[in-house]
Amino acid sequence: MADKTPVRVVFNSSNVATGMAEFQSGETVPVANGGTGLASIGSAGQVLRTNAAGNALEFATLEDLADIISVGSTLTAPSNADFNITTAGTGNIVLNDLSISDNTISTNRSNDDLNINASGTGTVVLENLKIGTSGSTVTTILDEDNMSSNSDTSLATQQSIKAYVDSQVTAQDLDFATDDSTALNIDLDSETLQVSGGANITTSGSANTITIALDTSLTGLSSVTSTALVTNNISSSDSTAVRIDDALNVDGALDVGAGFTISNGQSITSILDEDAMGSDSANALATQQSIKAYVDTQDANIASDTLTFTNKTFDVEGTGNSISNIDVADLKSGVLDTDLTSVSGSDDTLASAKAIKTYVDSQVTAQDLDFATDDSTALSIDLDSETLQVSGGANISTSGSGNTITVALDTALTNLTSVQVDGVTITDNTVSTNESNSPLELKANGTGAVKVVSGGVTFTLPTTDGSDGDVLKTDGSGTLSFASSTATASDDTRAVVKNNKSVGSSARTIDYFQATSADAAFYFVALSDLTNDHSSASIFTVAHNNTDAFIGAPRGGASGSDNSLPSTTADISSAQVRVKVTAPSADSKLSYYKIPLSTANTSNATSGVTVTTANTDVDSASESIDTFAHASFRAAKYLILVDNDSKTETGVVEALVVHNGTNAFITQYGNVNSGNHDAIVLSAAISGSNVVVSAAGNEPNLSLKIHKTLLADSMTAVENANQKIIGATTVSSSATALDDFDLDDATAAVYYVVGGNSTEGAFSVQEVYCAGAPGEASVSQGPFVSTKGTSQLSFTAAFKSDADNSLQLSVASTSGGSTTVNAYRINCLAE
Repeated sequence: MADKTPVRVVFNSSNVATGMAEFQSGETVPVANGGTGLASIGSAGQVLRTNAAGNALEFATLEDLADIISVGSTLTAPSNADFNITTAGTGNIVLNDLSISDNTISTNRSNDDLNINASGTGTVVLENLKIGTSGSTVTTILDEDNMSSNSDTSLATQQSIKAYVDSQVTAQDLDFATDDSTALNIDLDSETLQVSGGANITTSGSANTITIALDTSLTGLSSVTSTALVTNNISSSDSTAVRIDDALNVDGALDVGAGFTISNGQSITSILDEDAMGSDSANALATQQSIKAYVDTQDANIASDTLTFTNKTFDVEGTGNSISNIDVADLKSGVLDTDLTSVSGSDDTLASAKAIKTYVDSQVTAQDLDFATDDSTALSIDLDSETLQVSGGANISTSGSGNTITVALDTALTNLTSVQVDGVTITDNTVSTNESNSPLELKANGTGAVKVVSGGVTFTLPTTDGSDGDVLKTDGSGTLSFASSTATASDDTRAVVKNNKSVGSSARTIDYFQATSADAAFYFVALSDLTNDHSSASIFTVAHNNTDAFIGAPRGGASGSDNSLPSTTADISSAQVRVKVTAPSADSKLSYYKIPLSTANTSNATSGVTVTTANTDVDSASESIDTFAHASFRAAKYLILVDNDSKTETGVVEALVVHNGTNAFITQYGNVNSGNHDAIVLSAAISGSNVVVSAAGNEPNLSLKIHKTLLADSMTAVENANQKIIGATTVSSSATALDDFDLDDATAAVYYVVGGNSTEGAFSVQEVYCAGAPGEASVSQGPFVSTKGTSQLSFTAAFKSDADNSLQLSVASTSGGSTTVNAYRINCLAE
């Protein structure tokens, strides 16, 4: 049968199959699909081989050995076999001007040497080698006889060289005994000579130095002249120093300082004054012991750190004068009055503590101070702006106007039916006002707060009023404050949410906006792959320069191991920025959460824990662009738009910041730029009571719009459709449930999670992605920054066992127990 032309599937511009057609001339079947990728056959004698890139087939001649080697091929002989290269007839094998013919190797270059070199540290091994036309071997040109041949063509061995040197330099020249009278004269020229042992050493020359290390005494040395002994320190630990073991006797005066001279032959002991410094000589030295003895004898009243005064008068008048540790028993008789029954009335008489207590006890009887619960005797006290503390008892009545009695009872008021104080009646556990139709008021003093104890919990009421319609909320520790009953703390009014966009396996626009309305945008995308029952959570940012749009690659996680994140592109058409997504399958749904930013159109605002601010002039020097109180917040997530008007360039930067109360730590990521480099470099530090985030611009006069999400150690749990705050959760090294969501409400979420362990002093913040689909629950960890250098927290995801279709996120801490975790969540539902 004749050859048949194969057929192929024809697709239109939308990648839709429209029919079948025969292969046309020039069309090929790629290697990946089982074809050769070749459009035509090669020339006669050519062979089929893999190309140099290793990705296609090609035809080539078999003789083209150089080309084969150039692409990395190797010609190898079979194991343990010789590798033979032979030529036909009398031809030679030519290797780069080198000819190998029969048993001869020669160079083809006229008058050139033939070099045989080993690679690296290798050795050229030539067996049975003869040198010269006469056939001399290597051994015949070695001179073994004390280098006596003196021939330029002879080689000397190491042994013969040593023997020759030993014969030229005698031992006497190199080794002198200590009693050798033969001198060795060495002319030193800026060198240092090290001499060990010996005496009678003489030097010549200028500015020469001899260092002498002596192991024995200088018995044979009549004198030493050396500047080193005068100018250099002599230390017993110096191995090269002169060692003096016995007493030093100096012949001639030894000047040891101005005004002090040791005479000829005088020992050091003779100039020490051991006799209580009695000599009073300017040339005598006193020992430490003699000085102490002299001082001790100068005042006999000073002993054992006690100062005794006899018949002394002290004037201690004047402000601030005092006498401490006076023994009262030794004071002059008559100063203390120990019996106040007869008071002298003198201002000069002091009363003892015992006398005061005895007198007071005699004036106030026990009956006045201690009443039994059945005592019918009343105690009437006229209070004048005082407070009376009464413990126990009953039948208490007061007199006076505007007075206060505070009653602290240790026993039940069994005989007390009610207490009336200033218009208030307390009966059993009820407090009521005595004034008709009047409110009962609980008041704190001044600006103090009112606290109410209920069920063992102490609640502190606010000290200022809220706004109309506000409600009371607690911080989880009993402190109450006013908050809006409609808006939630997690609400970010900047955000825009779009649901269930249809996307497929070719790029499709999911969002577009006027270039004049926003310079950049942040996107969180939840995507459902309906074909494969997968989902994904991803984040990317877009920026533009009014001419073109620039988009970052998505980061995030997918629910299935065989699933992938969508791919992204962006452009500008008719002054509109178009954001396009390509899904993993042709049948997919996508929802997104978007934060648009513009240096011109975005106003500064605070909404819950999200804050938008601006900095209109950032230059190359690092400067503060934002701050937050470190006592109130532990971490922050930043989205920063950078605008360079002078070059019509824009960029987007993301960052995470955390602190430990002393230092702040930051990581910068997700950079997208319309220019060719990052617009700013971020840093963080603590200054005073604030965490300070600073930026240094790579260009001057940069304008910034900053969007941040603040995270604290103890956050109030609130939730709305697309944002949620997860309140403080205590976790340990074991997985602990942190959050959950029903897949009918959300299919993907991104979390900004802050963790802290005050015992370890470690804190962290990170980005975490969670996605769910039928039978699939996944979590992935993204960028993080931590005071301990590691992510600190690890995450797992699974379906809850006690709820259908509900995905649960759990967290564990490498910091161990008592780690507190809070989080901010953004979520979307792609149906």
